[in-house]
Amino acid sequence: MDATTLAKILISINTENPPGNEKEMVKFLTNFLEKEGFSVYTQNVNGRENVIAYSSKPKDAVLMLNAHMDTVPIGEKKNWKFNPLGEIKGKKLYGRGACDVKGAMAAAIIAGMEAIKEKLDKGFVFVFTCDEETLSEGAICLAKNKRKFLKNVKYAIITEPTNLKIVSCHKGVIQFLIKFFGKSAHASKPENGVNAIYNAVDFIREIRKFYEKVNKSHYILGKPTFNVGIIKGGSKSNVVPNYCEIEIDRRIIPGENLMGVKYEFEKIIKKLRDKNKNFKAEIDVVTSHPAFFTPEKSDIVKNVSAVLKKLKMDANPIGVSYYTEAEIFSRTAKIDSIVIGPGNAKNAHTVDEFIKISDIQKAKEIYKEIIFSFCKN
Repeated sequence: MDATTLAKILISINTENPPGNEKEMVKFLTNFLEKEGFSVYTQNVNGRENVIAYSSKPKDAVLMLNAHMDTVPIGEKKNWKFNPLGEIKGKKLYGRGACDVKGAMAAAIIAGMEAIKEKLDKGFVFVFTCDEETLSEGAICLAKNKRKFLKNVKYAIITEPTNLKIVSCHKGVIQFLIKFFGKSAHASKPENGVNAIYNAVDFIREIRKFYEKVNKSHYILGKPTFNVGIIKGGSKSNVVPNYCEIEIDRRIIPGENLMGVKYEFEKIIKKLRDKNKNFKAEIDVVTSHPAFFTPEKSDIVKNVSAVLKKLKMDANPIGVSYYTEAEIFSRTAKIDSIVIGPGNAKNAHTVDEFIKISDIQKAKEIYKEIIFSFCKN
C-alpha cells in the first residue's frame, strides 16, 4: 500500500471533534499496525484513547512520530464540491483531515513500515493522539505518563502541515473571557444606568492602544498579537445593558507567560477604573498554552536539517503563529521536538480541504530518512 491510498482510507474514517469519535480510527490503526509487525498499545484518556505503536521493544524507542487522529467538523456537506470523506481529483487528495493531518499520518506510517524492513539499531514509536482539536487531552495525558509509554524517547516529530519545512518554534496561546458589569436602566434615561457595553468598548480601545506600542519581539516569531473574537451584551435596544463579555485570543512569544499577560490586562482595567468609578470588570482564563522553542543547535533540528539537505530541500528552521502539541511534549515530557509535515496550514479546517499527492510522497521519504538518522548507525 502506498501513502496516498492509506491517507484516503484514514480520511474515510470520520473522526470529527466535537464530538470526538476516534473509536473506529483506534480500531483500524491497531489492527493495521499489528499486522505490519508493530507492538500496539492503547491509553485511556477519559473514555477516549491514544494509540502507541512500537517498532521493537518499548524501551528501545528513542524517536517518536506523532499525529492526531481527530479533525474539526466537516460542517455542511452541501458546501463541499468534493467528498469530505475522501476523494482524489487530479493531483490532489480532498477530504476533512487531508491536510490536518491524515495525509501526514499516512506518510509517517508507510515510512515506518518501510523502515522496519531495514536493520535498525534503535527503535521508534508512533503516537496517535485524541482530542488535539479541542483541549489536547490525549497529548497531555501521554506526556504526563512518559515513564510508562515513552521512557527512553529523546526526540519527537510532530506531523502538522508546514509545507515540509522545519518548524522549531511557535507562539503560545492564552484565551481570556473578560466580563463587564453595569446597571440596567430604561434607554430613554440612559444616565440612570451604567452601560456595560460602553465599558467593554473602552477596554478594547485601551488594549489596542497598548499593543500598538509593544516593542517586545522574538527573532523568529516576531511580536505577540491579540484578537477580540467574540463580544456579547445586552438584551434589547431600549434597555441599558448591565452585562457584557468579550473573548480575547492572545498569542504569546517565548519569554512571555500567563501571569505577565494577565497583569497587562489588569493594568488596563485599573487605569479605566481610576478614570471611571462605574467601570467594573473581571478576567477569567479560558485556556493557556506556552510558546514552543527548540534551539537550532539541538540534535533534532540538526538531524532533520541534514535530512532535508540530503533531499535537496529547504533546511532552514522557521516559526509559525499557530499552536501545536510539540509544546506539550517539549515542556511536559522533556522531549526535543520539531514540527514538520506535508500540506499548507491555510488549507486546514476549510471546505474542500486538500493536500497535494506529491507532498504526501515527499513526506514519506523525509520521515523514513529521519527514522534512519536516529535509529540506524
